[in-house]
Order: sequence, then C-alpha cells, then structure tokens
Amino acid sequence: MQIGSLAKSIIEETAQAVNVTNKGVELAAAGEREAQMMEKHIEDALRAIELIVDQIQNVAATAEEQSASTQEMAASIDRVAQGVDATREKAESMSKSVKELEERVEALKQASEDLEKLANDLQKEIRLYKLDSTTPSGGPEGLVPIE
Repeated sequence: MQIGSLAKSIIEETAQAVNVTNKGVELAAAGEREAQMMEKHIEDALRAIELIVDQIQNVAATAEEQSASTQEMAASIDRVAQGVDATREKAESMSKSVKELEERVEALKQASEDLEKLANDLQKEIRLYKLDSTTPSGGPEGLVPIE
C-alpha cells in the first residue's frame, strides 16, 4: 500500500499544484486586465495632458499677441500725448502772441486817438490864422491871425 498512498499523495499534491497554478493564472489574468485598464487610463491622461499643453500654448500665443498689441497701443498713446503736449505748447505760444498783439493794438489805438486829438488841436490852431502873402510881418510868411 505504500505505492497507493504515495500515488494518492502525488495526486493530491498535483491537484493542489493545479489549484495554485489556476489561482495564479486567474490572478495573472486579473492583473493583466488591471494593467490594460491602467494603460488605457494612462493613455487617456496623456491625451488630456496634450490638450492642456495645446491650450497653454494657445494662451501663451494669445498673451504674446496681446502684449504686442498693448505695446503698440502704449506707443500710440505716447505719440498722442506728445502731440497733445506740442499742441498745448503751440496754443500757449499763440495765446501769448495774441495777448501781445492785443497790447500792441491797444497801444496803436491809443496812439491813433492821441494823433487824432493833435490833428483836431492843430486844425483849431490853423483856423485862427489865414493865408496872406501880402503881409510884410506878423509871423511866418503868409500866416496872419484872424481878427
């Protein structure tokens, strides 16, 4: 009976080995399925990362364009400000020139009024005399006081 016991023992051990092998195959199959699922998740994550990188690159390109536009706008605003300053300076200069011209016009007006008064006074004085070329004396030749 020893051979029978030995055979029975070999059969039992073989059955246990087959069970352990089957469980190992099942675990390996489950591990392979999990590995495939992990691979799929990793691929999905990589695609999502690629999309994010593309979006970041688009945002960066847009930011560069906006930065360039902002710099162009700032340069334009600076040119406008310089133009405004130049216009203000010219306006101030013109205002000063207009004030000087007003003062000169006022002085000319005053001089004209003074000249008119002198002319009127001279006419009054001249009316006091008459021209007479026959008078031997009595003042400048030809002027005689009116009596």
